[in-house]
Amino acid sequence: MIYFIQMGSSGPIKIGLTEGCSVVPRLKGMQTGNPEILHCLSTLAGGLPEEQALHLQFHSQRIRGEWFHP
Repeated sequence: MIYFIQMGSSGPIKIGLTEGCSVVPRLKGMQTGNPEILHCLSTLAGGLPEEQALHLQFHSQRIRGEWFHP
């Protein structure tokens, strides 16, 4: 599953991939190390090829790694 998690209400968005059908464990793990509230904006069915395609699509908005400007 591909997820879009945003930091705060207008912060950067992480486009990532998680196993299984729930992003909740991934969101909780990321929240532990982040002082901002994280929100799951959306999820999509897909795997690594789809995630990589999204990273390429939004390359011009990349901040670092899997984090992108909104």
